[in-house]
Amino acid sequence: MHDEILKVDAPNVVYDIRNDPVMLSDIAPASLSRGPLGLAMEHGIVGSPEWWTALRIGQVEVRTFLGIIIGVDGGPMGDSAIVRIENKTGEIMSWVAWNGFKQELIGQYVKVAYSPVAPKRPPRPGFIVEVLLQVQVDMCDNDRSPIQATQL
Repeated sequence: MHDEILKVDAPNVVYDIRNDPVMLSDIAPASLSRGPLGLAMEHGIVGSPEWWTALRIGQVEVRTFLGIIIGVDGGPMGDSAIVRIENKTGEIMSWVAWNGFKQELIGQYVKVAYSPVAPKRPPRPGFIVEVLLQVQVDMCDNDRSPIQATQL
């Protein structure tokens, strides 16, 4: 498996899609439907054994984002909790709060592993969905230097 993704039961892993049957079961029906919604299945349904095999052999891209969780808000529509993470350069990425998200994580430095997956029918060229694979609490900053306690 990619070096970015730790074992599902590693002590600093606070979320892993492999432990989120609700998310995985929500992804499958839309992907399998004939309708326009859902993720493309170029390598199988996200989270399926076929998809994980494709990830292991490098056919599914894994990206990482390192930063501090700066907050949680209601998102643009106010209908879901959105976790905002900021890296050292000021770039902010966000994901819907994962299963088991705890407010105590705000201010913590995390390493997020995600996979860019195209939807079945992208609304515009180049549009991707950033599927959250794993979140690790990390004690190093973007330069792999230990974070000072004041930064947490």
